[in-house]
Amino acid sequence: MMEIFTAFKSIKSIIEIIKGFTEANPELQEKVQQLQSMLMDIQEKAMNSNAQLLELQAENTELKKQLKSYDDWEIQRKRYSLSSPWKSGGQLYALRRSHADEEPPHYLCTKCFHNRRKTILQPIVKETPPRFVRMNCSTCKSMFDTGYRGVGDPRYFEELQ
Repeated sequence: MMEIFTAFKSIKSIIEIIKGFTEANPELQEKVQQLQSMLMDIQEKAMNSNAQLLELQAENTELKKQLKSYDDWEIQRKRYSLSSPWKSGGQLYALRRSHADEEPPHYLCTKCFHNRRKTILQPIVKETPPRFVRMNCSTCKSMFDTGYRGVGDPRYFEELQ
């Protein structure tokens, strides 16, 4: 990027020198005008290159952010394992004790998890008989029955096996 600014400065200096020549020698004016026109074209191309460079730098910054987000998610993803703790067959992601880092056990929605989002499932008791507990996702609204009237506190993945 510094090279482009240096080129702009050089072109400006050349134009000033050329102006000095035309004032000293009027016969050179036509050739000098042609030269000035060529220098203006070069300057315009340099400005276009600078704009393209800025666009590429912005795109590069955005791609770096996306890559970091992907890497961060991979770290989070490894902390959980897919489990089916109740007889209904509903699946969820449970925190692994070995990766808990003092975080309490909890269950995550599989649909949200696959969309790189951590949403903790909330147990809700159905209002109609049989009053089984239903696990509910507040983000994507998915839910499944557990087949139990109570599910207790969440447990780590290793304790569900």
